[in-house]
Amino acid sequence: MKILKMAVGNNEEAYIEDSFSDGINILISDDNNKGKTIVIQSIMYALGNKPIFPDTFNYKDFYYYVEIEENNERIKVLRVGDSFIVHNDGGMKLFESLSEFKHFWDENVTLLPRIEVRGEKKIVDMELFFQLFFVPQDSKDTANIFNPGYYNKGE
Repeated sequence: MKILKMAVGNNEEAYIEDSFSDGINILISDDNNKGKTIVIQSIMYALGNKPIFPDTFNYKDFYYYVEIEENNERIKVLRVGDSFIVHNDGGMKLFESLSEFKHFWDENVTLLPRIEVRGEKKIVDMELFFQLFFVPQDSKDTANIFNPGYYNKGE
């Protein structure tokens, strides 16, 4: 998956990042509180992750947009609350829950991994992607941010 653009905003303020390039992109600043974490968390949230924003950021007041390329298809996702609008080659669709969005993604964009939880196969949530690939600041343990132990192979 290639991220092409992200945006977060409301009717009073907005931020758009569209300078992503092929390969690895690194967000860097010599100063704290410049928005690096909000950019990454906004992308993850737009793609179905649970909110993990700093306490000082009132995420419910904003819209989240991400544009990606997957399998040579451009996909645009807009999220507000638990509702998603997806625009791709198949047109535009509205999903009123994370579950609906996740099943659409699994069937139309890319097959999501399944894991066995208490003897039952389940489609993983975006939080597993976050736990595996996001390196947080402040020595946080991503495996314990939400649903601690849910993806633990020993359970």
